[in-house]
Order: sequence, then structure tokens, then C-alpha cells
Amino acid sequence: MSERAIILVLLSACLHASWNLFSKSSGDPVSFLLRALKYSALLYAPLFFWMQPRVHYTPAFKSPHPTPNSYRTFFPALAKSTRS
Repeated sequence: MSERAIILVLLSACLHASWNLFSKSSGDPVSFLLRALKYSALLYAPLFFWMQPRVHYTPAFKSPHPTPNSYRTFFPALAKSTRS
């Protein structure tokens, strides 16, 4: 495995561990997770709009349910799983 790959794996492990630590230590995990989603969307929005005209793809499948409904169930389940 290349040195770059090892560094990326270790960096992602540290980021994932810090995500879990912040989620567990916050008073309201659902609120923390939704706030993190909002800020990550704001952070990646410029990249998304910059890449949009450059990438042409066809979705492989249609989602059986709208995305907001999946988030409505995902984040409470994630918050419940982080409680010890």
C-alpha cells in the first residue's frame, strides 16, 4: 500500500473518531448531527456548483423515497446508537 493511501486511511479514522466523540459529548446528538449536516452542505456547495457543468451522469436507480424522509429516520437512529 502506498504511503499516501496509509495517510488517507489514518486521517479518515481520526476524523471518524472525532465525529463520534463530538456526537457523544454534545448535549443533544440529533441537533449536533443536523448542524454538522448543514455546515458540511454549506462547505461543499461551492464544489458542487463548480463540478455540476463538468460532470454528466445518469443515476443508476431512483430512490424509493425522498431524501428528507431518509434523513428524518437516519439521524435519530444515529444519535440513538451513539448514546452509551
